[in-house]
Amino acid sequence: MHRCLIAYVNKQFSCAVISSEKNIVWGFGLGWGFVRLAWFAVKYLLWSFNLCAILNAYTNIHTGWGLILMSYIYDSPIGKIVIEYDESYITGLFFRGDEDERHCINEESAQNAVISQCLQELDEYFAGTRTNFDVSIRLGGTAFQSAVWRALMQIPCGETATYGQIAAAIGRPAASRAVGGANNKNPIYIIVPCHRVVGADGAMTGYGGGIWRKEWLLAHEAKTKTEGT
Repeated sequence: MHRCLIAYVNKQFSCAVISSEKNIVWGFGLGWGFVRLAWFAVKYLLWSFNLCAILNAYTNIHTGWGLILMSYIYDSPIGKIVIEYDESYITGLFFRGDEDERHCINEESAQNAVISQCLQELDEYFAGTRTNFDVSIRLGGTAFQSAVWRALMQIPCGETATYGQIAAAIGRPAASRAVGGANNKNPIYIIVPCHRVVGADGAMTGYGGGIWRKEWLLAHEAKTKTEGT
């Protein structure tokens, strides 16, 4: 049996493979200066060659589904929206903020049929001519989260539901708090309308896009419903 030993001694990283007889089978050492140089080289590559885009192209070609997703920035009346997608599904939709710099966002990702349909439906939604979305989505999540997110999609446009009502709808009437947690983890805003969930007293509870956006969306949908009747 062989074991691998990694050590940092006297500003040098050392790696060795040791046999059960405690003999060194193979090993090497790297000085701290070399390690720093390698790290700066990696940072330079990330900055110079947009590694996110390279990896994205690789995963789409070799796996057919995005381990690293394509993304598109949509300008909505209430701010920029990041849409993440692969060849077949919308996988994420959220409002962009300063903290989103951690995401590998490529504002010039090639458009395919899925993102084109999503953009058209968002245009119609914000224009007040669409109340439901037909674009294909992939949510993931746990079984409980998936049940909550499916229940959210049953709340009609222009209406709201409480956490307790969602909990009852999925057969877990005592799980209102857990429903709130799943609601907060919703990866696809607007299409999966987590903004339609309110407190038991009708209060505007937390929303990842900000309470003001939640109020705007509910007012917009109420207007759309009224004008559509």
